[in-house]
Amino acid sequence: MGCGIIGFCRENITSNNLIVPIAYYLKTIGLPNNFETSSARTDDRRKIKMWFVSSLLKRVFSFMPDGALKPIRDIIAKQHDTFPLERIVENFKGTSRSLQFTDDDIHNLLYSKYSHGDTLIILSILYPWADLRNHFHVDHIFPKSAFTAKRLRDKGVPENKINDFIANHNYIGNLQLLEDIPNIEKSATDFDKWINEKIPVSEHANYKAKHFIPNVDLSMANFDEFLEEREKLLLAKLKKELQ
Repeated sequence: MGCGIIGFCRENITSNNLIVPIAYYLKTIGLPNNFETSSARTDDRRKIKMWFVSSLLKRVFSFMPDGALKPIRDIIAKQHDTFPLERIVENFKGTSRSLQFTDDDIHNLLYSKYSHGDTLIILSILYPWADLRNHFHVDHIFPKSAFTAKRLRDKGVPENKINDFIANHNYIGNLQLLEDIPNIEKSATDFDKWINEKIPVSEHANYKAKHFIPNVDLSMANFDEFLEEREKLLLAKLKKELQ
């Protein structure tokens, strides 16, 4: 099975149990050669990816995997024309393997940090257009190197905000997916300077929408407002996709 169906390759997958239902479903529909690229299968691929990321985030296979695999296989065996995401979700509703996300569940996703296991999964929901088989980097929007007490003071950050800035800079609210060359070019450059120098003014609105950048002052001294407003945008997107 190609990793293009879910947007992740094997090195991103923590359990082979996550692959078994997908492989079984593809077998039941005759292993079509063009499944990864067929426009007729777009919604099918979306459902498979949503099942995959939901299972990862909700830890469906964290205990007794057979308790999940058998009912999922039974559901798939009864329906071959499309991946039965809704039936699987309904089957586990109200159980310890629930795939449903409450508001609290989604809000807690914002506490994922740079290099944490779930962070790339969450970013894949926020960036559905990003093919993670290619060279996308998890980038600090406000550069990581700027978050030292001395550098923050030099940027005019008030003393009473410095510790909070340092504590919060690794959260997903300050992370984006960026292709490798733009990420290398961006490096330690202040975000307000980088966006004005590297992104044409005519493209600012598109870039901001694509990366959930709020319309606020993007200077380092305003990081707290930026983070608060961007998290609102991320929450709205996550709720739309997961609920």
